[in-house]
Amino acid sequence: MKRTIWTAVLLLVIGMAGMVAGCGGSGTTPASSSATTPASSSAEEQPADDTYVEFTLKAKRNGDTIKLSGTTNLPDGALLAYSLEWAQDLTEGTLLVSDGRFEGSVSDVPSGPVEAWVAFQTILGAGKSQPQELIDRFGEMGENMTGPDVVTGGDLKRAEKVVTVD
Repeated sequence: MKRTIWTAVLLLVIGMAGMVAGCGGSGTTPASSSATTPASSSAEEQPADDTYVEFTLKAKRNGDTIKLSGTTNLPDGALLAYSLEWAQDLTEGTLLVSDGRFEGSVSDVPSGPVEAWVAFQTILGAGKSQPQELIDRFGEMGENMTGPDVVTGGDLKRAEKVVTVD
């Protein structure tokens, strides 16, 4: 469901960007109380390419709070989109990268399995945007992005991780 919502938002933004341009003329890892996805390769294996994206994701429950955290090779100021989905409810937002790390938490999450999705993408909804230097580096639609977790959805490329917390 969350990917459907993000895809719909992104398609709307893409369509609007196309109209504006035309006017110008010229994996899931289950766990009982926490879940982790490791980075897919070590620093020694990472290409020197500055379009390579890598990050880890940890999701841990403490009562009714889910804490998301991880590490990344993205620069300070990058934003990661996230969503938490449970039963038939969803919450989403962004996490700020600082010193190669990110973290955030969501409270009032009911008991039961929760799917946590975190992604780096160049297009964000809700009036948020990546710093221009990242859009220049990765491309307006993420078309220059590389790395083990890069996926394509429509015209947009993003690096994403998914874990499930019980």
